[in-house]
Amino acid sequence: HEVSLLMSVVPKMTKPAAEAVAKAAKHLRDAFKNGSIRTTVSSRQTIKVANYYAFLKAHAGASAPMKKAFDKIIYGRGSDDHEVDAMRAVVRNVVNLDNL
Repeated sequence: HEVSLLMSVVPKMTKPAAEAVAKAAKHLRDAFKNGSIRTTVSSRQTIKVANYYAFLKAHAGASAPMKKAFDKIIYGRGSDDHEVDAMRAVVRNVVNLDNL
């Protein structure tokens, strides 16, 4: 569901990139539900990640654009450094953002 949403809203989003965002978001939501982190991720935020990723990839020529998108949009919402570290650990365990 979320993969097709991301690809329809952001046409330049590749399927592997959309799958990575959806997988990371699912695991972050699960971590929120079990109390490991205090900040969840909405579909609106995953769309923002997809848009920023597509922009960075197409226009900025940035290295590791997905990692930069998560840094700005997802991790930037963490309430403190400890939570941001926990969020990064959740994502790192399920996807490698450096390769996208």
